[in-house]
Amino acid sequence: MTNGNNVRFWVWHNGVGESEGSWVKITIPEGESRCIASGGPHDEGYSWTWERYRNDGDALRLESDTESRDCDGPHHHSIDLECLILDGQLDTETHPNPDYAAPNGQRLRWERTDERQRDYFAEAAGY
Repeated sequence: MTNGNNVRFWVWHNGVGESEGSWVKITIPEGESRCIASGGPHDEGYSWTWERYRNDGDALRLESDTESRDCDGPHHHSIDLECLILDGQLDTETHPNPDYAAPNGQRLRWERTDERQRDYFAEAAGY
């Protein structure tokens, strides 16, 4: 949903613990961005995710980076996504599983624009 040059949308924010979390409504004026982080330690190491949402006027862009470590060593994963703004509205679709849907029953229709990953242990082993 947009209001003037603002976009408004729901995201699931996990907070610190894996079992914690809730839906959060984010509003971003055109030309601005918002960052959220989540993660922490787990039984095999840790995982942290940083997400930057940016309203460019024609699309909402998401840059997500995850740094983690488990029994196989450190990992890094990054993905860039965009959701078009069509006729002043974010491009959404009805979530196929209502148990996982945002409070409005919708989810953003994301398109992947880039993705990268590194497995440091595999690199050190020559894979």
